[in-house]
Amino acid sequence: MRAYRDIGFKMIRMIFMCDADRVIGASDAATNAKRCDLLPTSMMGEMCKLYHTRHAVLTDEQHMMGLHAKGFAGATKYVVTYKDKFNQPKDLTHVVPVADLASLAKQYQESGEELLVIGGLAVFKQLLPYTSQLEVLETEDLVPGDLVFSEWDNGNFAVNGEERWEGGRTLHLVRH
Repeated sequence: MRAYRDIGFKMIRMIFMCDADRVIGASDAATNAKRCDLLPTSMMGEMCKLYHTRHAVLTDEQHMMGLHAKGFAGATKYVVTYKDKFNQPKDLTHVVPVADLASLAKQYQESGEELLVIGGLAVFKQLLPYTSQLEVLETEDLVPGDLVFSEWDNGNFAVNGEERWEGGRTLHLVRH
């Protein structure tokens, strides 16, 4: 466990990958698939190292495949949905649909437990004001895509650690 985790306050932790222009993905599946092929091969391995929580993980319906990570076994899995009927994936346990992100964020800020946020862009933008830690995997390359998430780089977070890996780095940031 890294020292930056032992900071003693309630935690909403956000993890995402980006390129040098803060592009985190593409809005269409074909471009996103091409994008994945252009990312450094070591990047996914580095991401998997960060995918762990004892408490809860949050994503949207487009990114539910990330909930299969071994590090989420036993954790509550929240999925953002605004549909009247949520189709519970048969291969996932502990899945809870949620539409009110502000209430969920407040719940985790007051609980002392961790909520790990893993995507997508709308979820990142809505929960950034509540986030206490960021883990940003950044490639040095420019990778095609049209989904930009640069709001995190506004001076409200300080680098509390950096790890270099082939083709990029992981920044560990905490809110001031």
